[in-house]
Amino acid sequence: MHNQKRKTQISLAAILFLVLCMPVSVKAAEIWSGATKITAVYPTSDALAFMTEYSHPQSTCDNSTRFMIAMSHPNYDVLASVLLAAFHSGKNIRLNFDQASPSCAVAVNRFQVW
Repeated sequence: MHNQKRKTQISLAAILFLVLCMPVSVKAAEIWSGATKITAVYPTSDALAFMTEYSHPQSTCDNSTRFMIAMSHPNYDVLASVLLAAFHSGKNIRLNFDQASPSCAVAVNRFQVW
């Protein structure tokens, strides 16, 4: 009986080890900006465009400092409100980007304010 219990424990440990060693799919590395401040905000017909002190090589307008939150973003209202509050209060932000291809205003999918 004791021998059977020991074999079961070893088998369970081996299965757990194998599961933990299995490769997992990992999302591509996210692109985050460094800490920056918003220097200008202007709404367009399909997005809230803004510029920052931070420049991103994929942003091809305004010295690589133009970004946008598309009105089609599912959380546009909240993101736009928080971005405007950060701009008016001079808070630092960190941006996370949707795309890696060059565009005039790189799409932002979320950000942090502090």
